[in-house]
Amino acid sequence: MTTPLYVDLDGTLLRGDSLHEACLSLVVRPNAWPAAMRALFAGKAAFKQVVVERSELRAEALPYRPEFLIWLREQRNAGRRLILATGADRAIADAVANHLGIFDEVMASDGRTNLTGAHKLKAIQAHAAGAPFAYAGDGSVDLPIWAAAHSVVLVGAGLRHEQGIGSHKVEARFPDSVNSAASVLRALRPYQWAKNVLVFLPAAAAHRLLDPVVLRADLLLFGAFSLCASGVYAANDLLDLESDRGHAEKRRRPLAAGSVTIPIGLAIAGMLPLLALVMAFAGAGWPGVAMIAGYWVATSYYSLHGKRVPLLDVFLLAGLYTFRAYAGALVIPAGLSAWMVAFLLFLFLGLACLKRFSELLALPEEHQGSVLGRGYRRTDHLLVAMLGVGAGFAATLVVCLYAAAPAAALLYAQPMAVMGIAPIVLFGLSRLWLQAWRGELHSDPVLHALRDRVSYLLIGLCVLWALAASWL
Repeated sequence: MTTPLYVDLDGTLLRGDSLHEACLSLVVRPNAWPAAMRALFAGKAAFKQVVVERSELRAEALPYRPEFLIWLREQRNAGRRLILATGADRAIADAVANHLGIFDEVMASDGRTNLTGAHKLKAIQAHAAGAPFAYAGDGSVDLPIWAAAHSVVLVGAGLRHEQGIGSHKVEARFPDSVNSAASVLRALRPYQWAKNVLVFLPAAAAHRLLDPVVLRADLLLFGAFSLCASGVYAANDLLDLESDRGHAEKRRRPLAAGSVTIPIGLAIAGMLPLLALVMAFAGAGWPGVAMIAGYWVATSYYSLHGKRVPLLDVFLLAGLYTFRAYAGALVIPAGLSAWMVAFLLFLFLGLACLKRFSELLALPEEHQGSVLGRGYRRTDHLLVAMLGVGAGFAATLVVCLYAAAPAAALLYAQPMAVMGIAPIVLFGLSRLWLQAWRGELHSDPVLHALRDRVSYLLIGLCVLWALAASWL
């Protein structure tokens, strides 16, 4: 007869820790903080119980290990007894068991006893009544249980202990690394750093991009904005874990998928913006620090609240794009011109609307109510499209008006030739909207542009046209 299998939850059945998930969900519930803080002094089991009770953690939104879960279902179908034996609080353990429907019994912490290490081993041995048992775990805390078990299942980091346990006792292995360098890098979203090239735009427009002093400062500001943005993205992903896991594409993000754990996500969210402030000071002194700090505050507000307010979210995004260019102008004596501010605001308002439109269009037509994590409804997509298209036309109009303004004559030998950039910009934006309307556009236009050869061609044409207007 097959030995019963006792299965750990945190780090084994889940890629992460249910307590971390519950604590994170309390961030937006400050009314629950006093009770959680008081419970800290009553022991870890009591703390787990209070946090889980007040977190409203949903079992279906947790990051399960899919391959391991498939194997467990196969074991269950073959008639094997499965017992969920976890140090997590019973409330979440019962919820997980009810959601999965594969466990015969549940053993968990109960507010008094923290069922980990020696306590768990003693409970399993009493439950098995001296009969052989198998245990599935993932870490060094499980070593005493593996030593007493008849056979073991190694999951994730647990494979590192196989030599000490003995391969003859291992009945199954499930390598599934978390916090790998590749996963952490993906969590930083380095492709989004492309947005920060806007810091070079004022220097390029002022024809001072190759000035060594200006270039060094802009490179440092580029690095500062990139680090800060990655920290904010990590914070945003932590706050959006549940909604991201219900999204067709966003559920693959490292934090949502559990390939990067919550503690690492918190470290990224906290440390990178601080490093960004140091880099900004090296590049532009205290004004640079002020810009990065302002960007950090604005993006954090966007993540916490602004993105949930219809229309305010797209205006905030447009402002944050322009913010980068304004920071780059700190090292240019002339600063940022009103023409460039107007162009960038309209351009990025249009792109922000394009992003929201593609997200709304991807929803089923029968979708009712607000979009999870946003304040829009499926039926708002036409209004968002009208606003975005109008903003794109306004951006091209600014280019045309600038070509006839005295400011253009100071920088370009043939200022009217600058007007030739307008149809290129308008064509590029119109093409993006056509792709979005057909459902061919990635929800993030920046990522789409980075994969699109035509976008590179159009950007190159704009640069060549500006150079020709300067020198001819």
